[in-house]
Amino acid sequence: MRQVSGPQRTGVFRGSLFFAFSSNVVYALCQAAMLVVLAKFGTPAMVGQFGLGLALTTPVLLLSKLQLRSAIVTDVEGEYSFADYARLRLVTTLAAMAVVVCLLAASGPASGTTRVVLAVALVKAIEGASDLCAGVLQKHGQWGRIAVSACIKGVTAPFVLWAGLTWFASPAVGLLGVAGCYAVVVALFESRWVRSLVAGESARPLSWESVKTLLRLTLPLGVVATLLSLHVNLPRYVVSAHLGVEALGYSHLMVTGNTLVQALGQAGLASLARSHGIGRQAFLRLLGYLLFAALLVGLACLGAALALGSEILSFVYRKEYAGYADAFVWLSVGAVLTYLSSVLGYALTAARLFRVQVPLYAASAAVCLVASLAWVPSFGLKGAAFATIASWATAAAGSAAVLLRSGRQPAVERLAEA
Repeated sequence: MRQVSGPQRTGVFRGSLFFAFSSNVVYALCQAAMLVVLAKFGTPAMVGQFGLGLALTTPVLLLSKLQLRSAIVTDVEGEYSFADYARLRLVTTLAAMAVVVCLLAASGPASGTTRVVLAVALVKAIEGASDLCAGVLQKHGQWGRIAVSACIKGVTAPFVLWAGLTWFASPAVGLLGVAGCYAVVVALFESRWVRSLVAGESARPLSWESVKTLLRLTLPLGVVATLLSLHVNLPRYVVSAHLGVEALGYSHLMVTGNTLVQALGQAGLASLARSHGIGRQAFLRLLGYLLFAALLVGLACLGAALALGSEILSFVYRKEYAGYADAFVWLSVGAVLTYLSSVLGYALTAARLFRVQVPLYAASAAVCLVASLAWVPSFGLKGAAFATIASWATAAAGSAAVLLRSGRQPAVERLAEA
């Protein structure tokens, strides 16, 4: 086998990092553009319906995804076939869709809201199939194809949503069009790429025992992803209950700034994991760089909110959003803590401290719920921002404490915790 030299390996890694970062940023910005389209060409109620759709579907479908993409990438021994992952993803997605339907039946929203929520759920379900394909592509170093797929979906989605709003005055129709576009990309591109990569896998008979074993292995990863989602969605649940669905449209502003740091963390995760294998000093050095970058992004957002909050809200969304400039500033304060906590979370994953994340983020989510119930009725949207600040401060402090403690433990104890 031909050996790859150090400079070549560095070049390959930098290329992967570039494609990982660019695809995440482009896709995330285009997802944010969907919110802008709803705000500019729809109504605050439509934005609220979309936010409620995300709030109801995202935690359920995140749990159902079980972070199988990460499981595929790290399955270097080929313990499970792609068919095992695909079967598990199909079963859990169908179960998640059934749960969403039950939640809608229990909450009884208006028919228009129900259609939007179901359309959002369908978009997320198809994204799950795409996510599984991306895991195989990432495992084989096909970052260029991941970037192409992400850009196609990311660029077309806002235009299709705009068409649904303009021609049919219906966000549900626009979201169904987005789901259709995603399905076309999966069928015409991603699934074909994956088939060519897994064609060499030895044929295995259908074994539900293997699927159940895979479920037990990946369930903690799904729980962690769901808890992280609750940090964003719990304040929205309380806002919707106390202030109405229109106010939920304004509160949705709190999630638009985190996309850049998420892309940074995802793109830098491999480097962080590699540095952890080299030694603690290298790990902490790279972690410090990432925390500094996240802090700069957060302070830049906070400075912009303080100086030009009303103007930014009026320009990006519409004039009626300018009245929430004070809440926007507090949300930006929360964003600083969110960014720092996100980077620390990636560090925990890179250090393979998986199990400890479940009680850590459960405690943080509990803080978020209690703070939201206490402050949203009294302070409105600013109360949601205060709850966000409290929960992410808890997560950041807990993550930092775990990382510091792990550095003082013997390696055997750290492996036992993971």
